[in-house]
Amino acid sequence: MGYGQRFVTQSALLLDRMHDATQMLDWTAKEIYDPRIGSFIVPEAVQIDLTGRFWYRTGDLGNGVQEAETVKALRMVIGVDDTQPERIQVFPRMPYDWNEIVIDNYPVLFEHMGKTDTAVIRYKLTRTTNRMDLNISADKELGDTTIRLGPFKRQPSPSSIQVNGDVPTETSIRHSGDSWWVRFTTSVGPRAGSTR
Repeated sequence: MGYGQRFVTQSALLLDRMHDATQMLDWTAKEIYDPRIGSFIVPEAVQIDLTGRFWYRTGDLGNGVQEAETVKALRMVIGVDDTQPERIQVFPRMPYDWNEIVIDNYPVLFEHMGKTDTAVIRYKLTRTTNRMDLNISADKELGDTTIRLGPFKRQPSPSSIQVNGDVPTETSIRHSGDSWWVRFTTSVGPRAGSTR
């Protein structure tokens, strides 16, 4: 899984091929969840019978290489990008058959007055039929943050999203991969930010 399938999943996510990524993440969840013990563990591989109805884990269980690639794929779903602390981006990639992503106390690097600092970000992203709602905050003032929401199967309108209870006033709507996305900038901090 770590050597092959997760690399393909990561590629689908980064290329915004969300129809493919949705199927791959659904299989990931099936392959790593063990209902007998009620927990998640990443196996080295999974064997599937010819009918596709049964599968079982093979190889190492909990090997760091396989776990790392699965965690990387899930971090791409979360979409918090602080690789350049002077311009934080939040680009969640919610699979089409998911209706919620919740992040709490997620560490993020940001630049404040020329120095790098650490904050924790939290958000709840929910999807209804044709709409996405994002509630986002941080324990420190992060300033202007670029956010992209989606995917949408059809071209959305700006009113297809709401951020901290408001519709952003300045958005760009773009097609990328096989889906549509809405991009905007908002101030993120301890209190609800103003969107534009």
